Amino acid sequence: MFPPMDVLRQAIKKNCNLIICHEPLYFNGSDDTRKLQNDSVYLEKHKFIADHKLVIWRFYDYIHSLHPDGITTGMVNKLGWKEFVVNERLNQFVFPPTTLAGLLGKLKKTFPQNSFQVVGDPQLTVSKVILSPGYSSEARYIPADVLIIGEA
Repeated sequence: MFPPMDVLRQAIKKNCNLIICHEPLYFNGSDDTRKLQNDSVYLEKHKFIADHKLVIWRFYDYIHSLHPDGITTGMVNKLGWKEFVVNERLNQFVFPPTTLAGLLGKLKKTFPQNSFQVVGDPQLTVSKVILSPGYSSEARYIPADVLIIGEA
C-alpha cells in the first residue's frame, strides 16, 4: 500500500528490486517532486532508490476502477460494516445509535496500530457515518454525523 523507507529497505534485504505500491513515494498524490529538490527527506529517499536500482510501480488506478471501489470494499469487510451499508459506493452507513466515543472504540479495536484524530463531543449520539479511507472532500458528504477519512 505504502512505499516508506522501511519497505524499501526490506526489499533490498530480500534481494528484490520491484516495489508495487498504491500510494505515492513523495508526499503528494501526483508524486510531483519539483518543489522537493532541496528537501533532505526527498533527497535521501531518491538517492536510496537510485543507488539500489529500485523500480517503483505505482498501481493506483485499477483498484479504484472497480465497482464498488476495491479499497472501500476491503475496508467495509475489515470493519464488518456490510450490513449497515446504505449505498452502492459502500461509503455511507446507518448504525444503531451510539456515541462518538463508542464508534471510536470499535475503530481502535479493528485498527489497534492506527492513530485517530477526532473532532467533536465524545458523548455525541451518532448513527450516520461516511467512510472515505483515502483522500476526501468533506463537502461531498454532508449530511452525516461522522466523517471518517484517511487523509485530510
